Amino acid sequence: MLSRFVAVSRTLESKLRRALPARIDHIARIPYGVPMPDALPTRDPAGSRPIRLLYAGRYEHRQKRIMALPKLARKLTESGIDCELTIAGEGPAGDELRSACAGLQNVRVLSAQGQQELAALLETHDAMVLPSRYEGLSIAMLEAMARGCVPIVTRCDSGSTEAIEHEHSGLIADVSP
Repeated sequence: MLSRFVAVSRTLESKLRRALPARIDHIARIPYGVPMPDALPTRDPAGSRPIRLLYAGRYEHRQKRIMALPKLARKLTESGIDCELTIAGEGPAGDELRSACAGLQNVRVLSAQGQQELAALLETHDAMVLPSRYEGLSIAMLEAMARGCVPIVTRCDSGSTEAIEHEHSGLIADVSP
């Protein structure tokens, strides 16, 4: 029924090869990329303003762990970290997310953004937060990196560790699934 399997990371390729040893010759890895701007944006120094965090993606519980975002904003505020969190997207947990963020002064929830609007958000934010339980090689993470927005991802069995060297090209948070 399926003639080929395509993985987007070494991790996923290894999993397929272990799961389907009889089909090893039919498994390929094809990494992908995103458009790069001609130059990276210049940002104001973070010490002179709040740290700007961004999440852009589906509002969903199981994979995306979306309700971790209002908890993150609260925890950072309680810890005395001056930050602003922008959440952009849409999905089945949208109403619950908006309700959980309603009283948070440092959080704004936006609808899904077009490619140009998302690029502008990435260029004005310091870090992209991706609290997923699992991902492939996240396009949102690659887009953030292409715009000079530091990716902060949860460690998961995915392709993120192929693109991020912890504390060098991003941050990998050790969080239980």
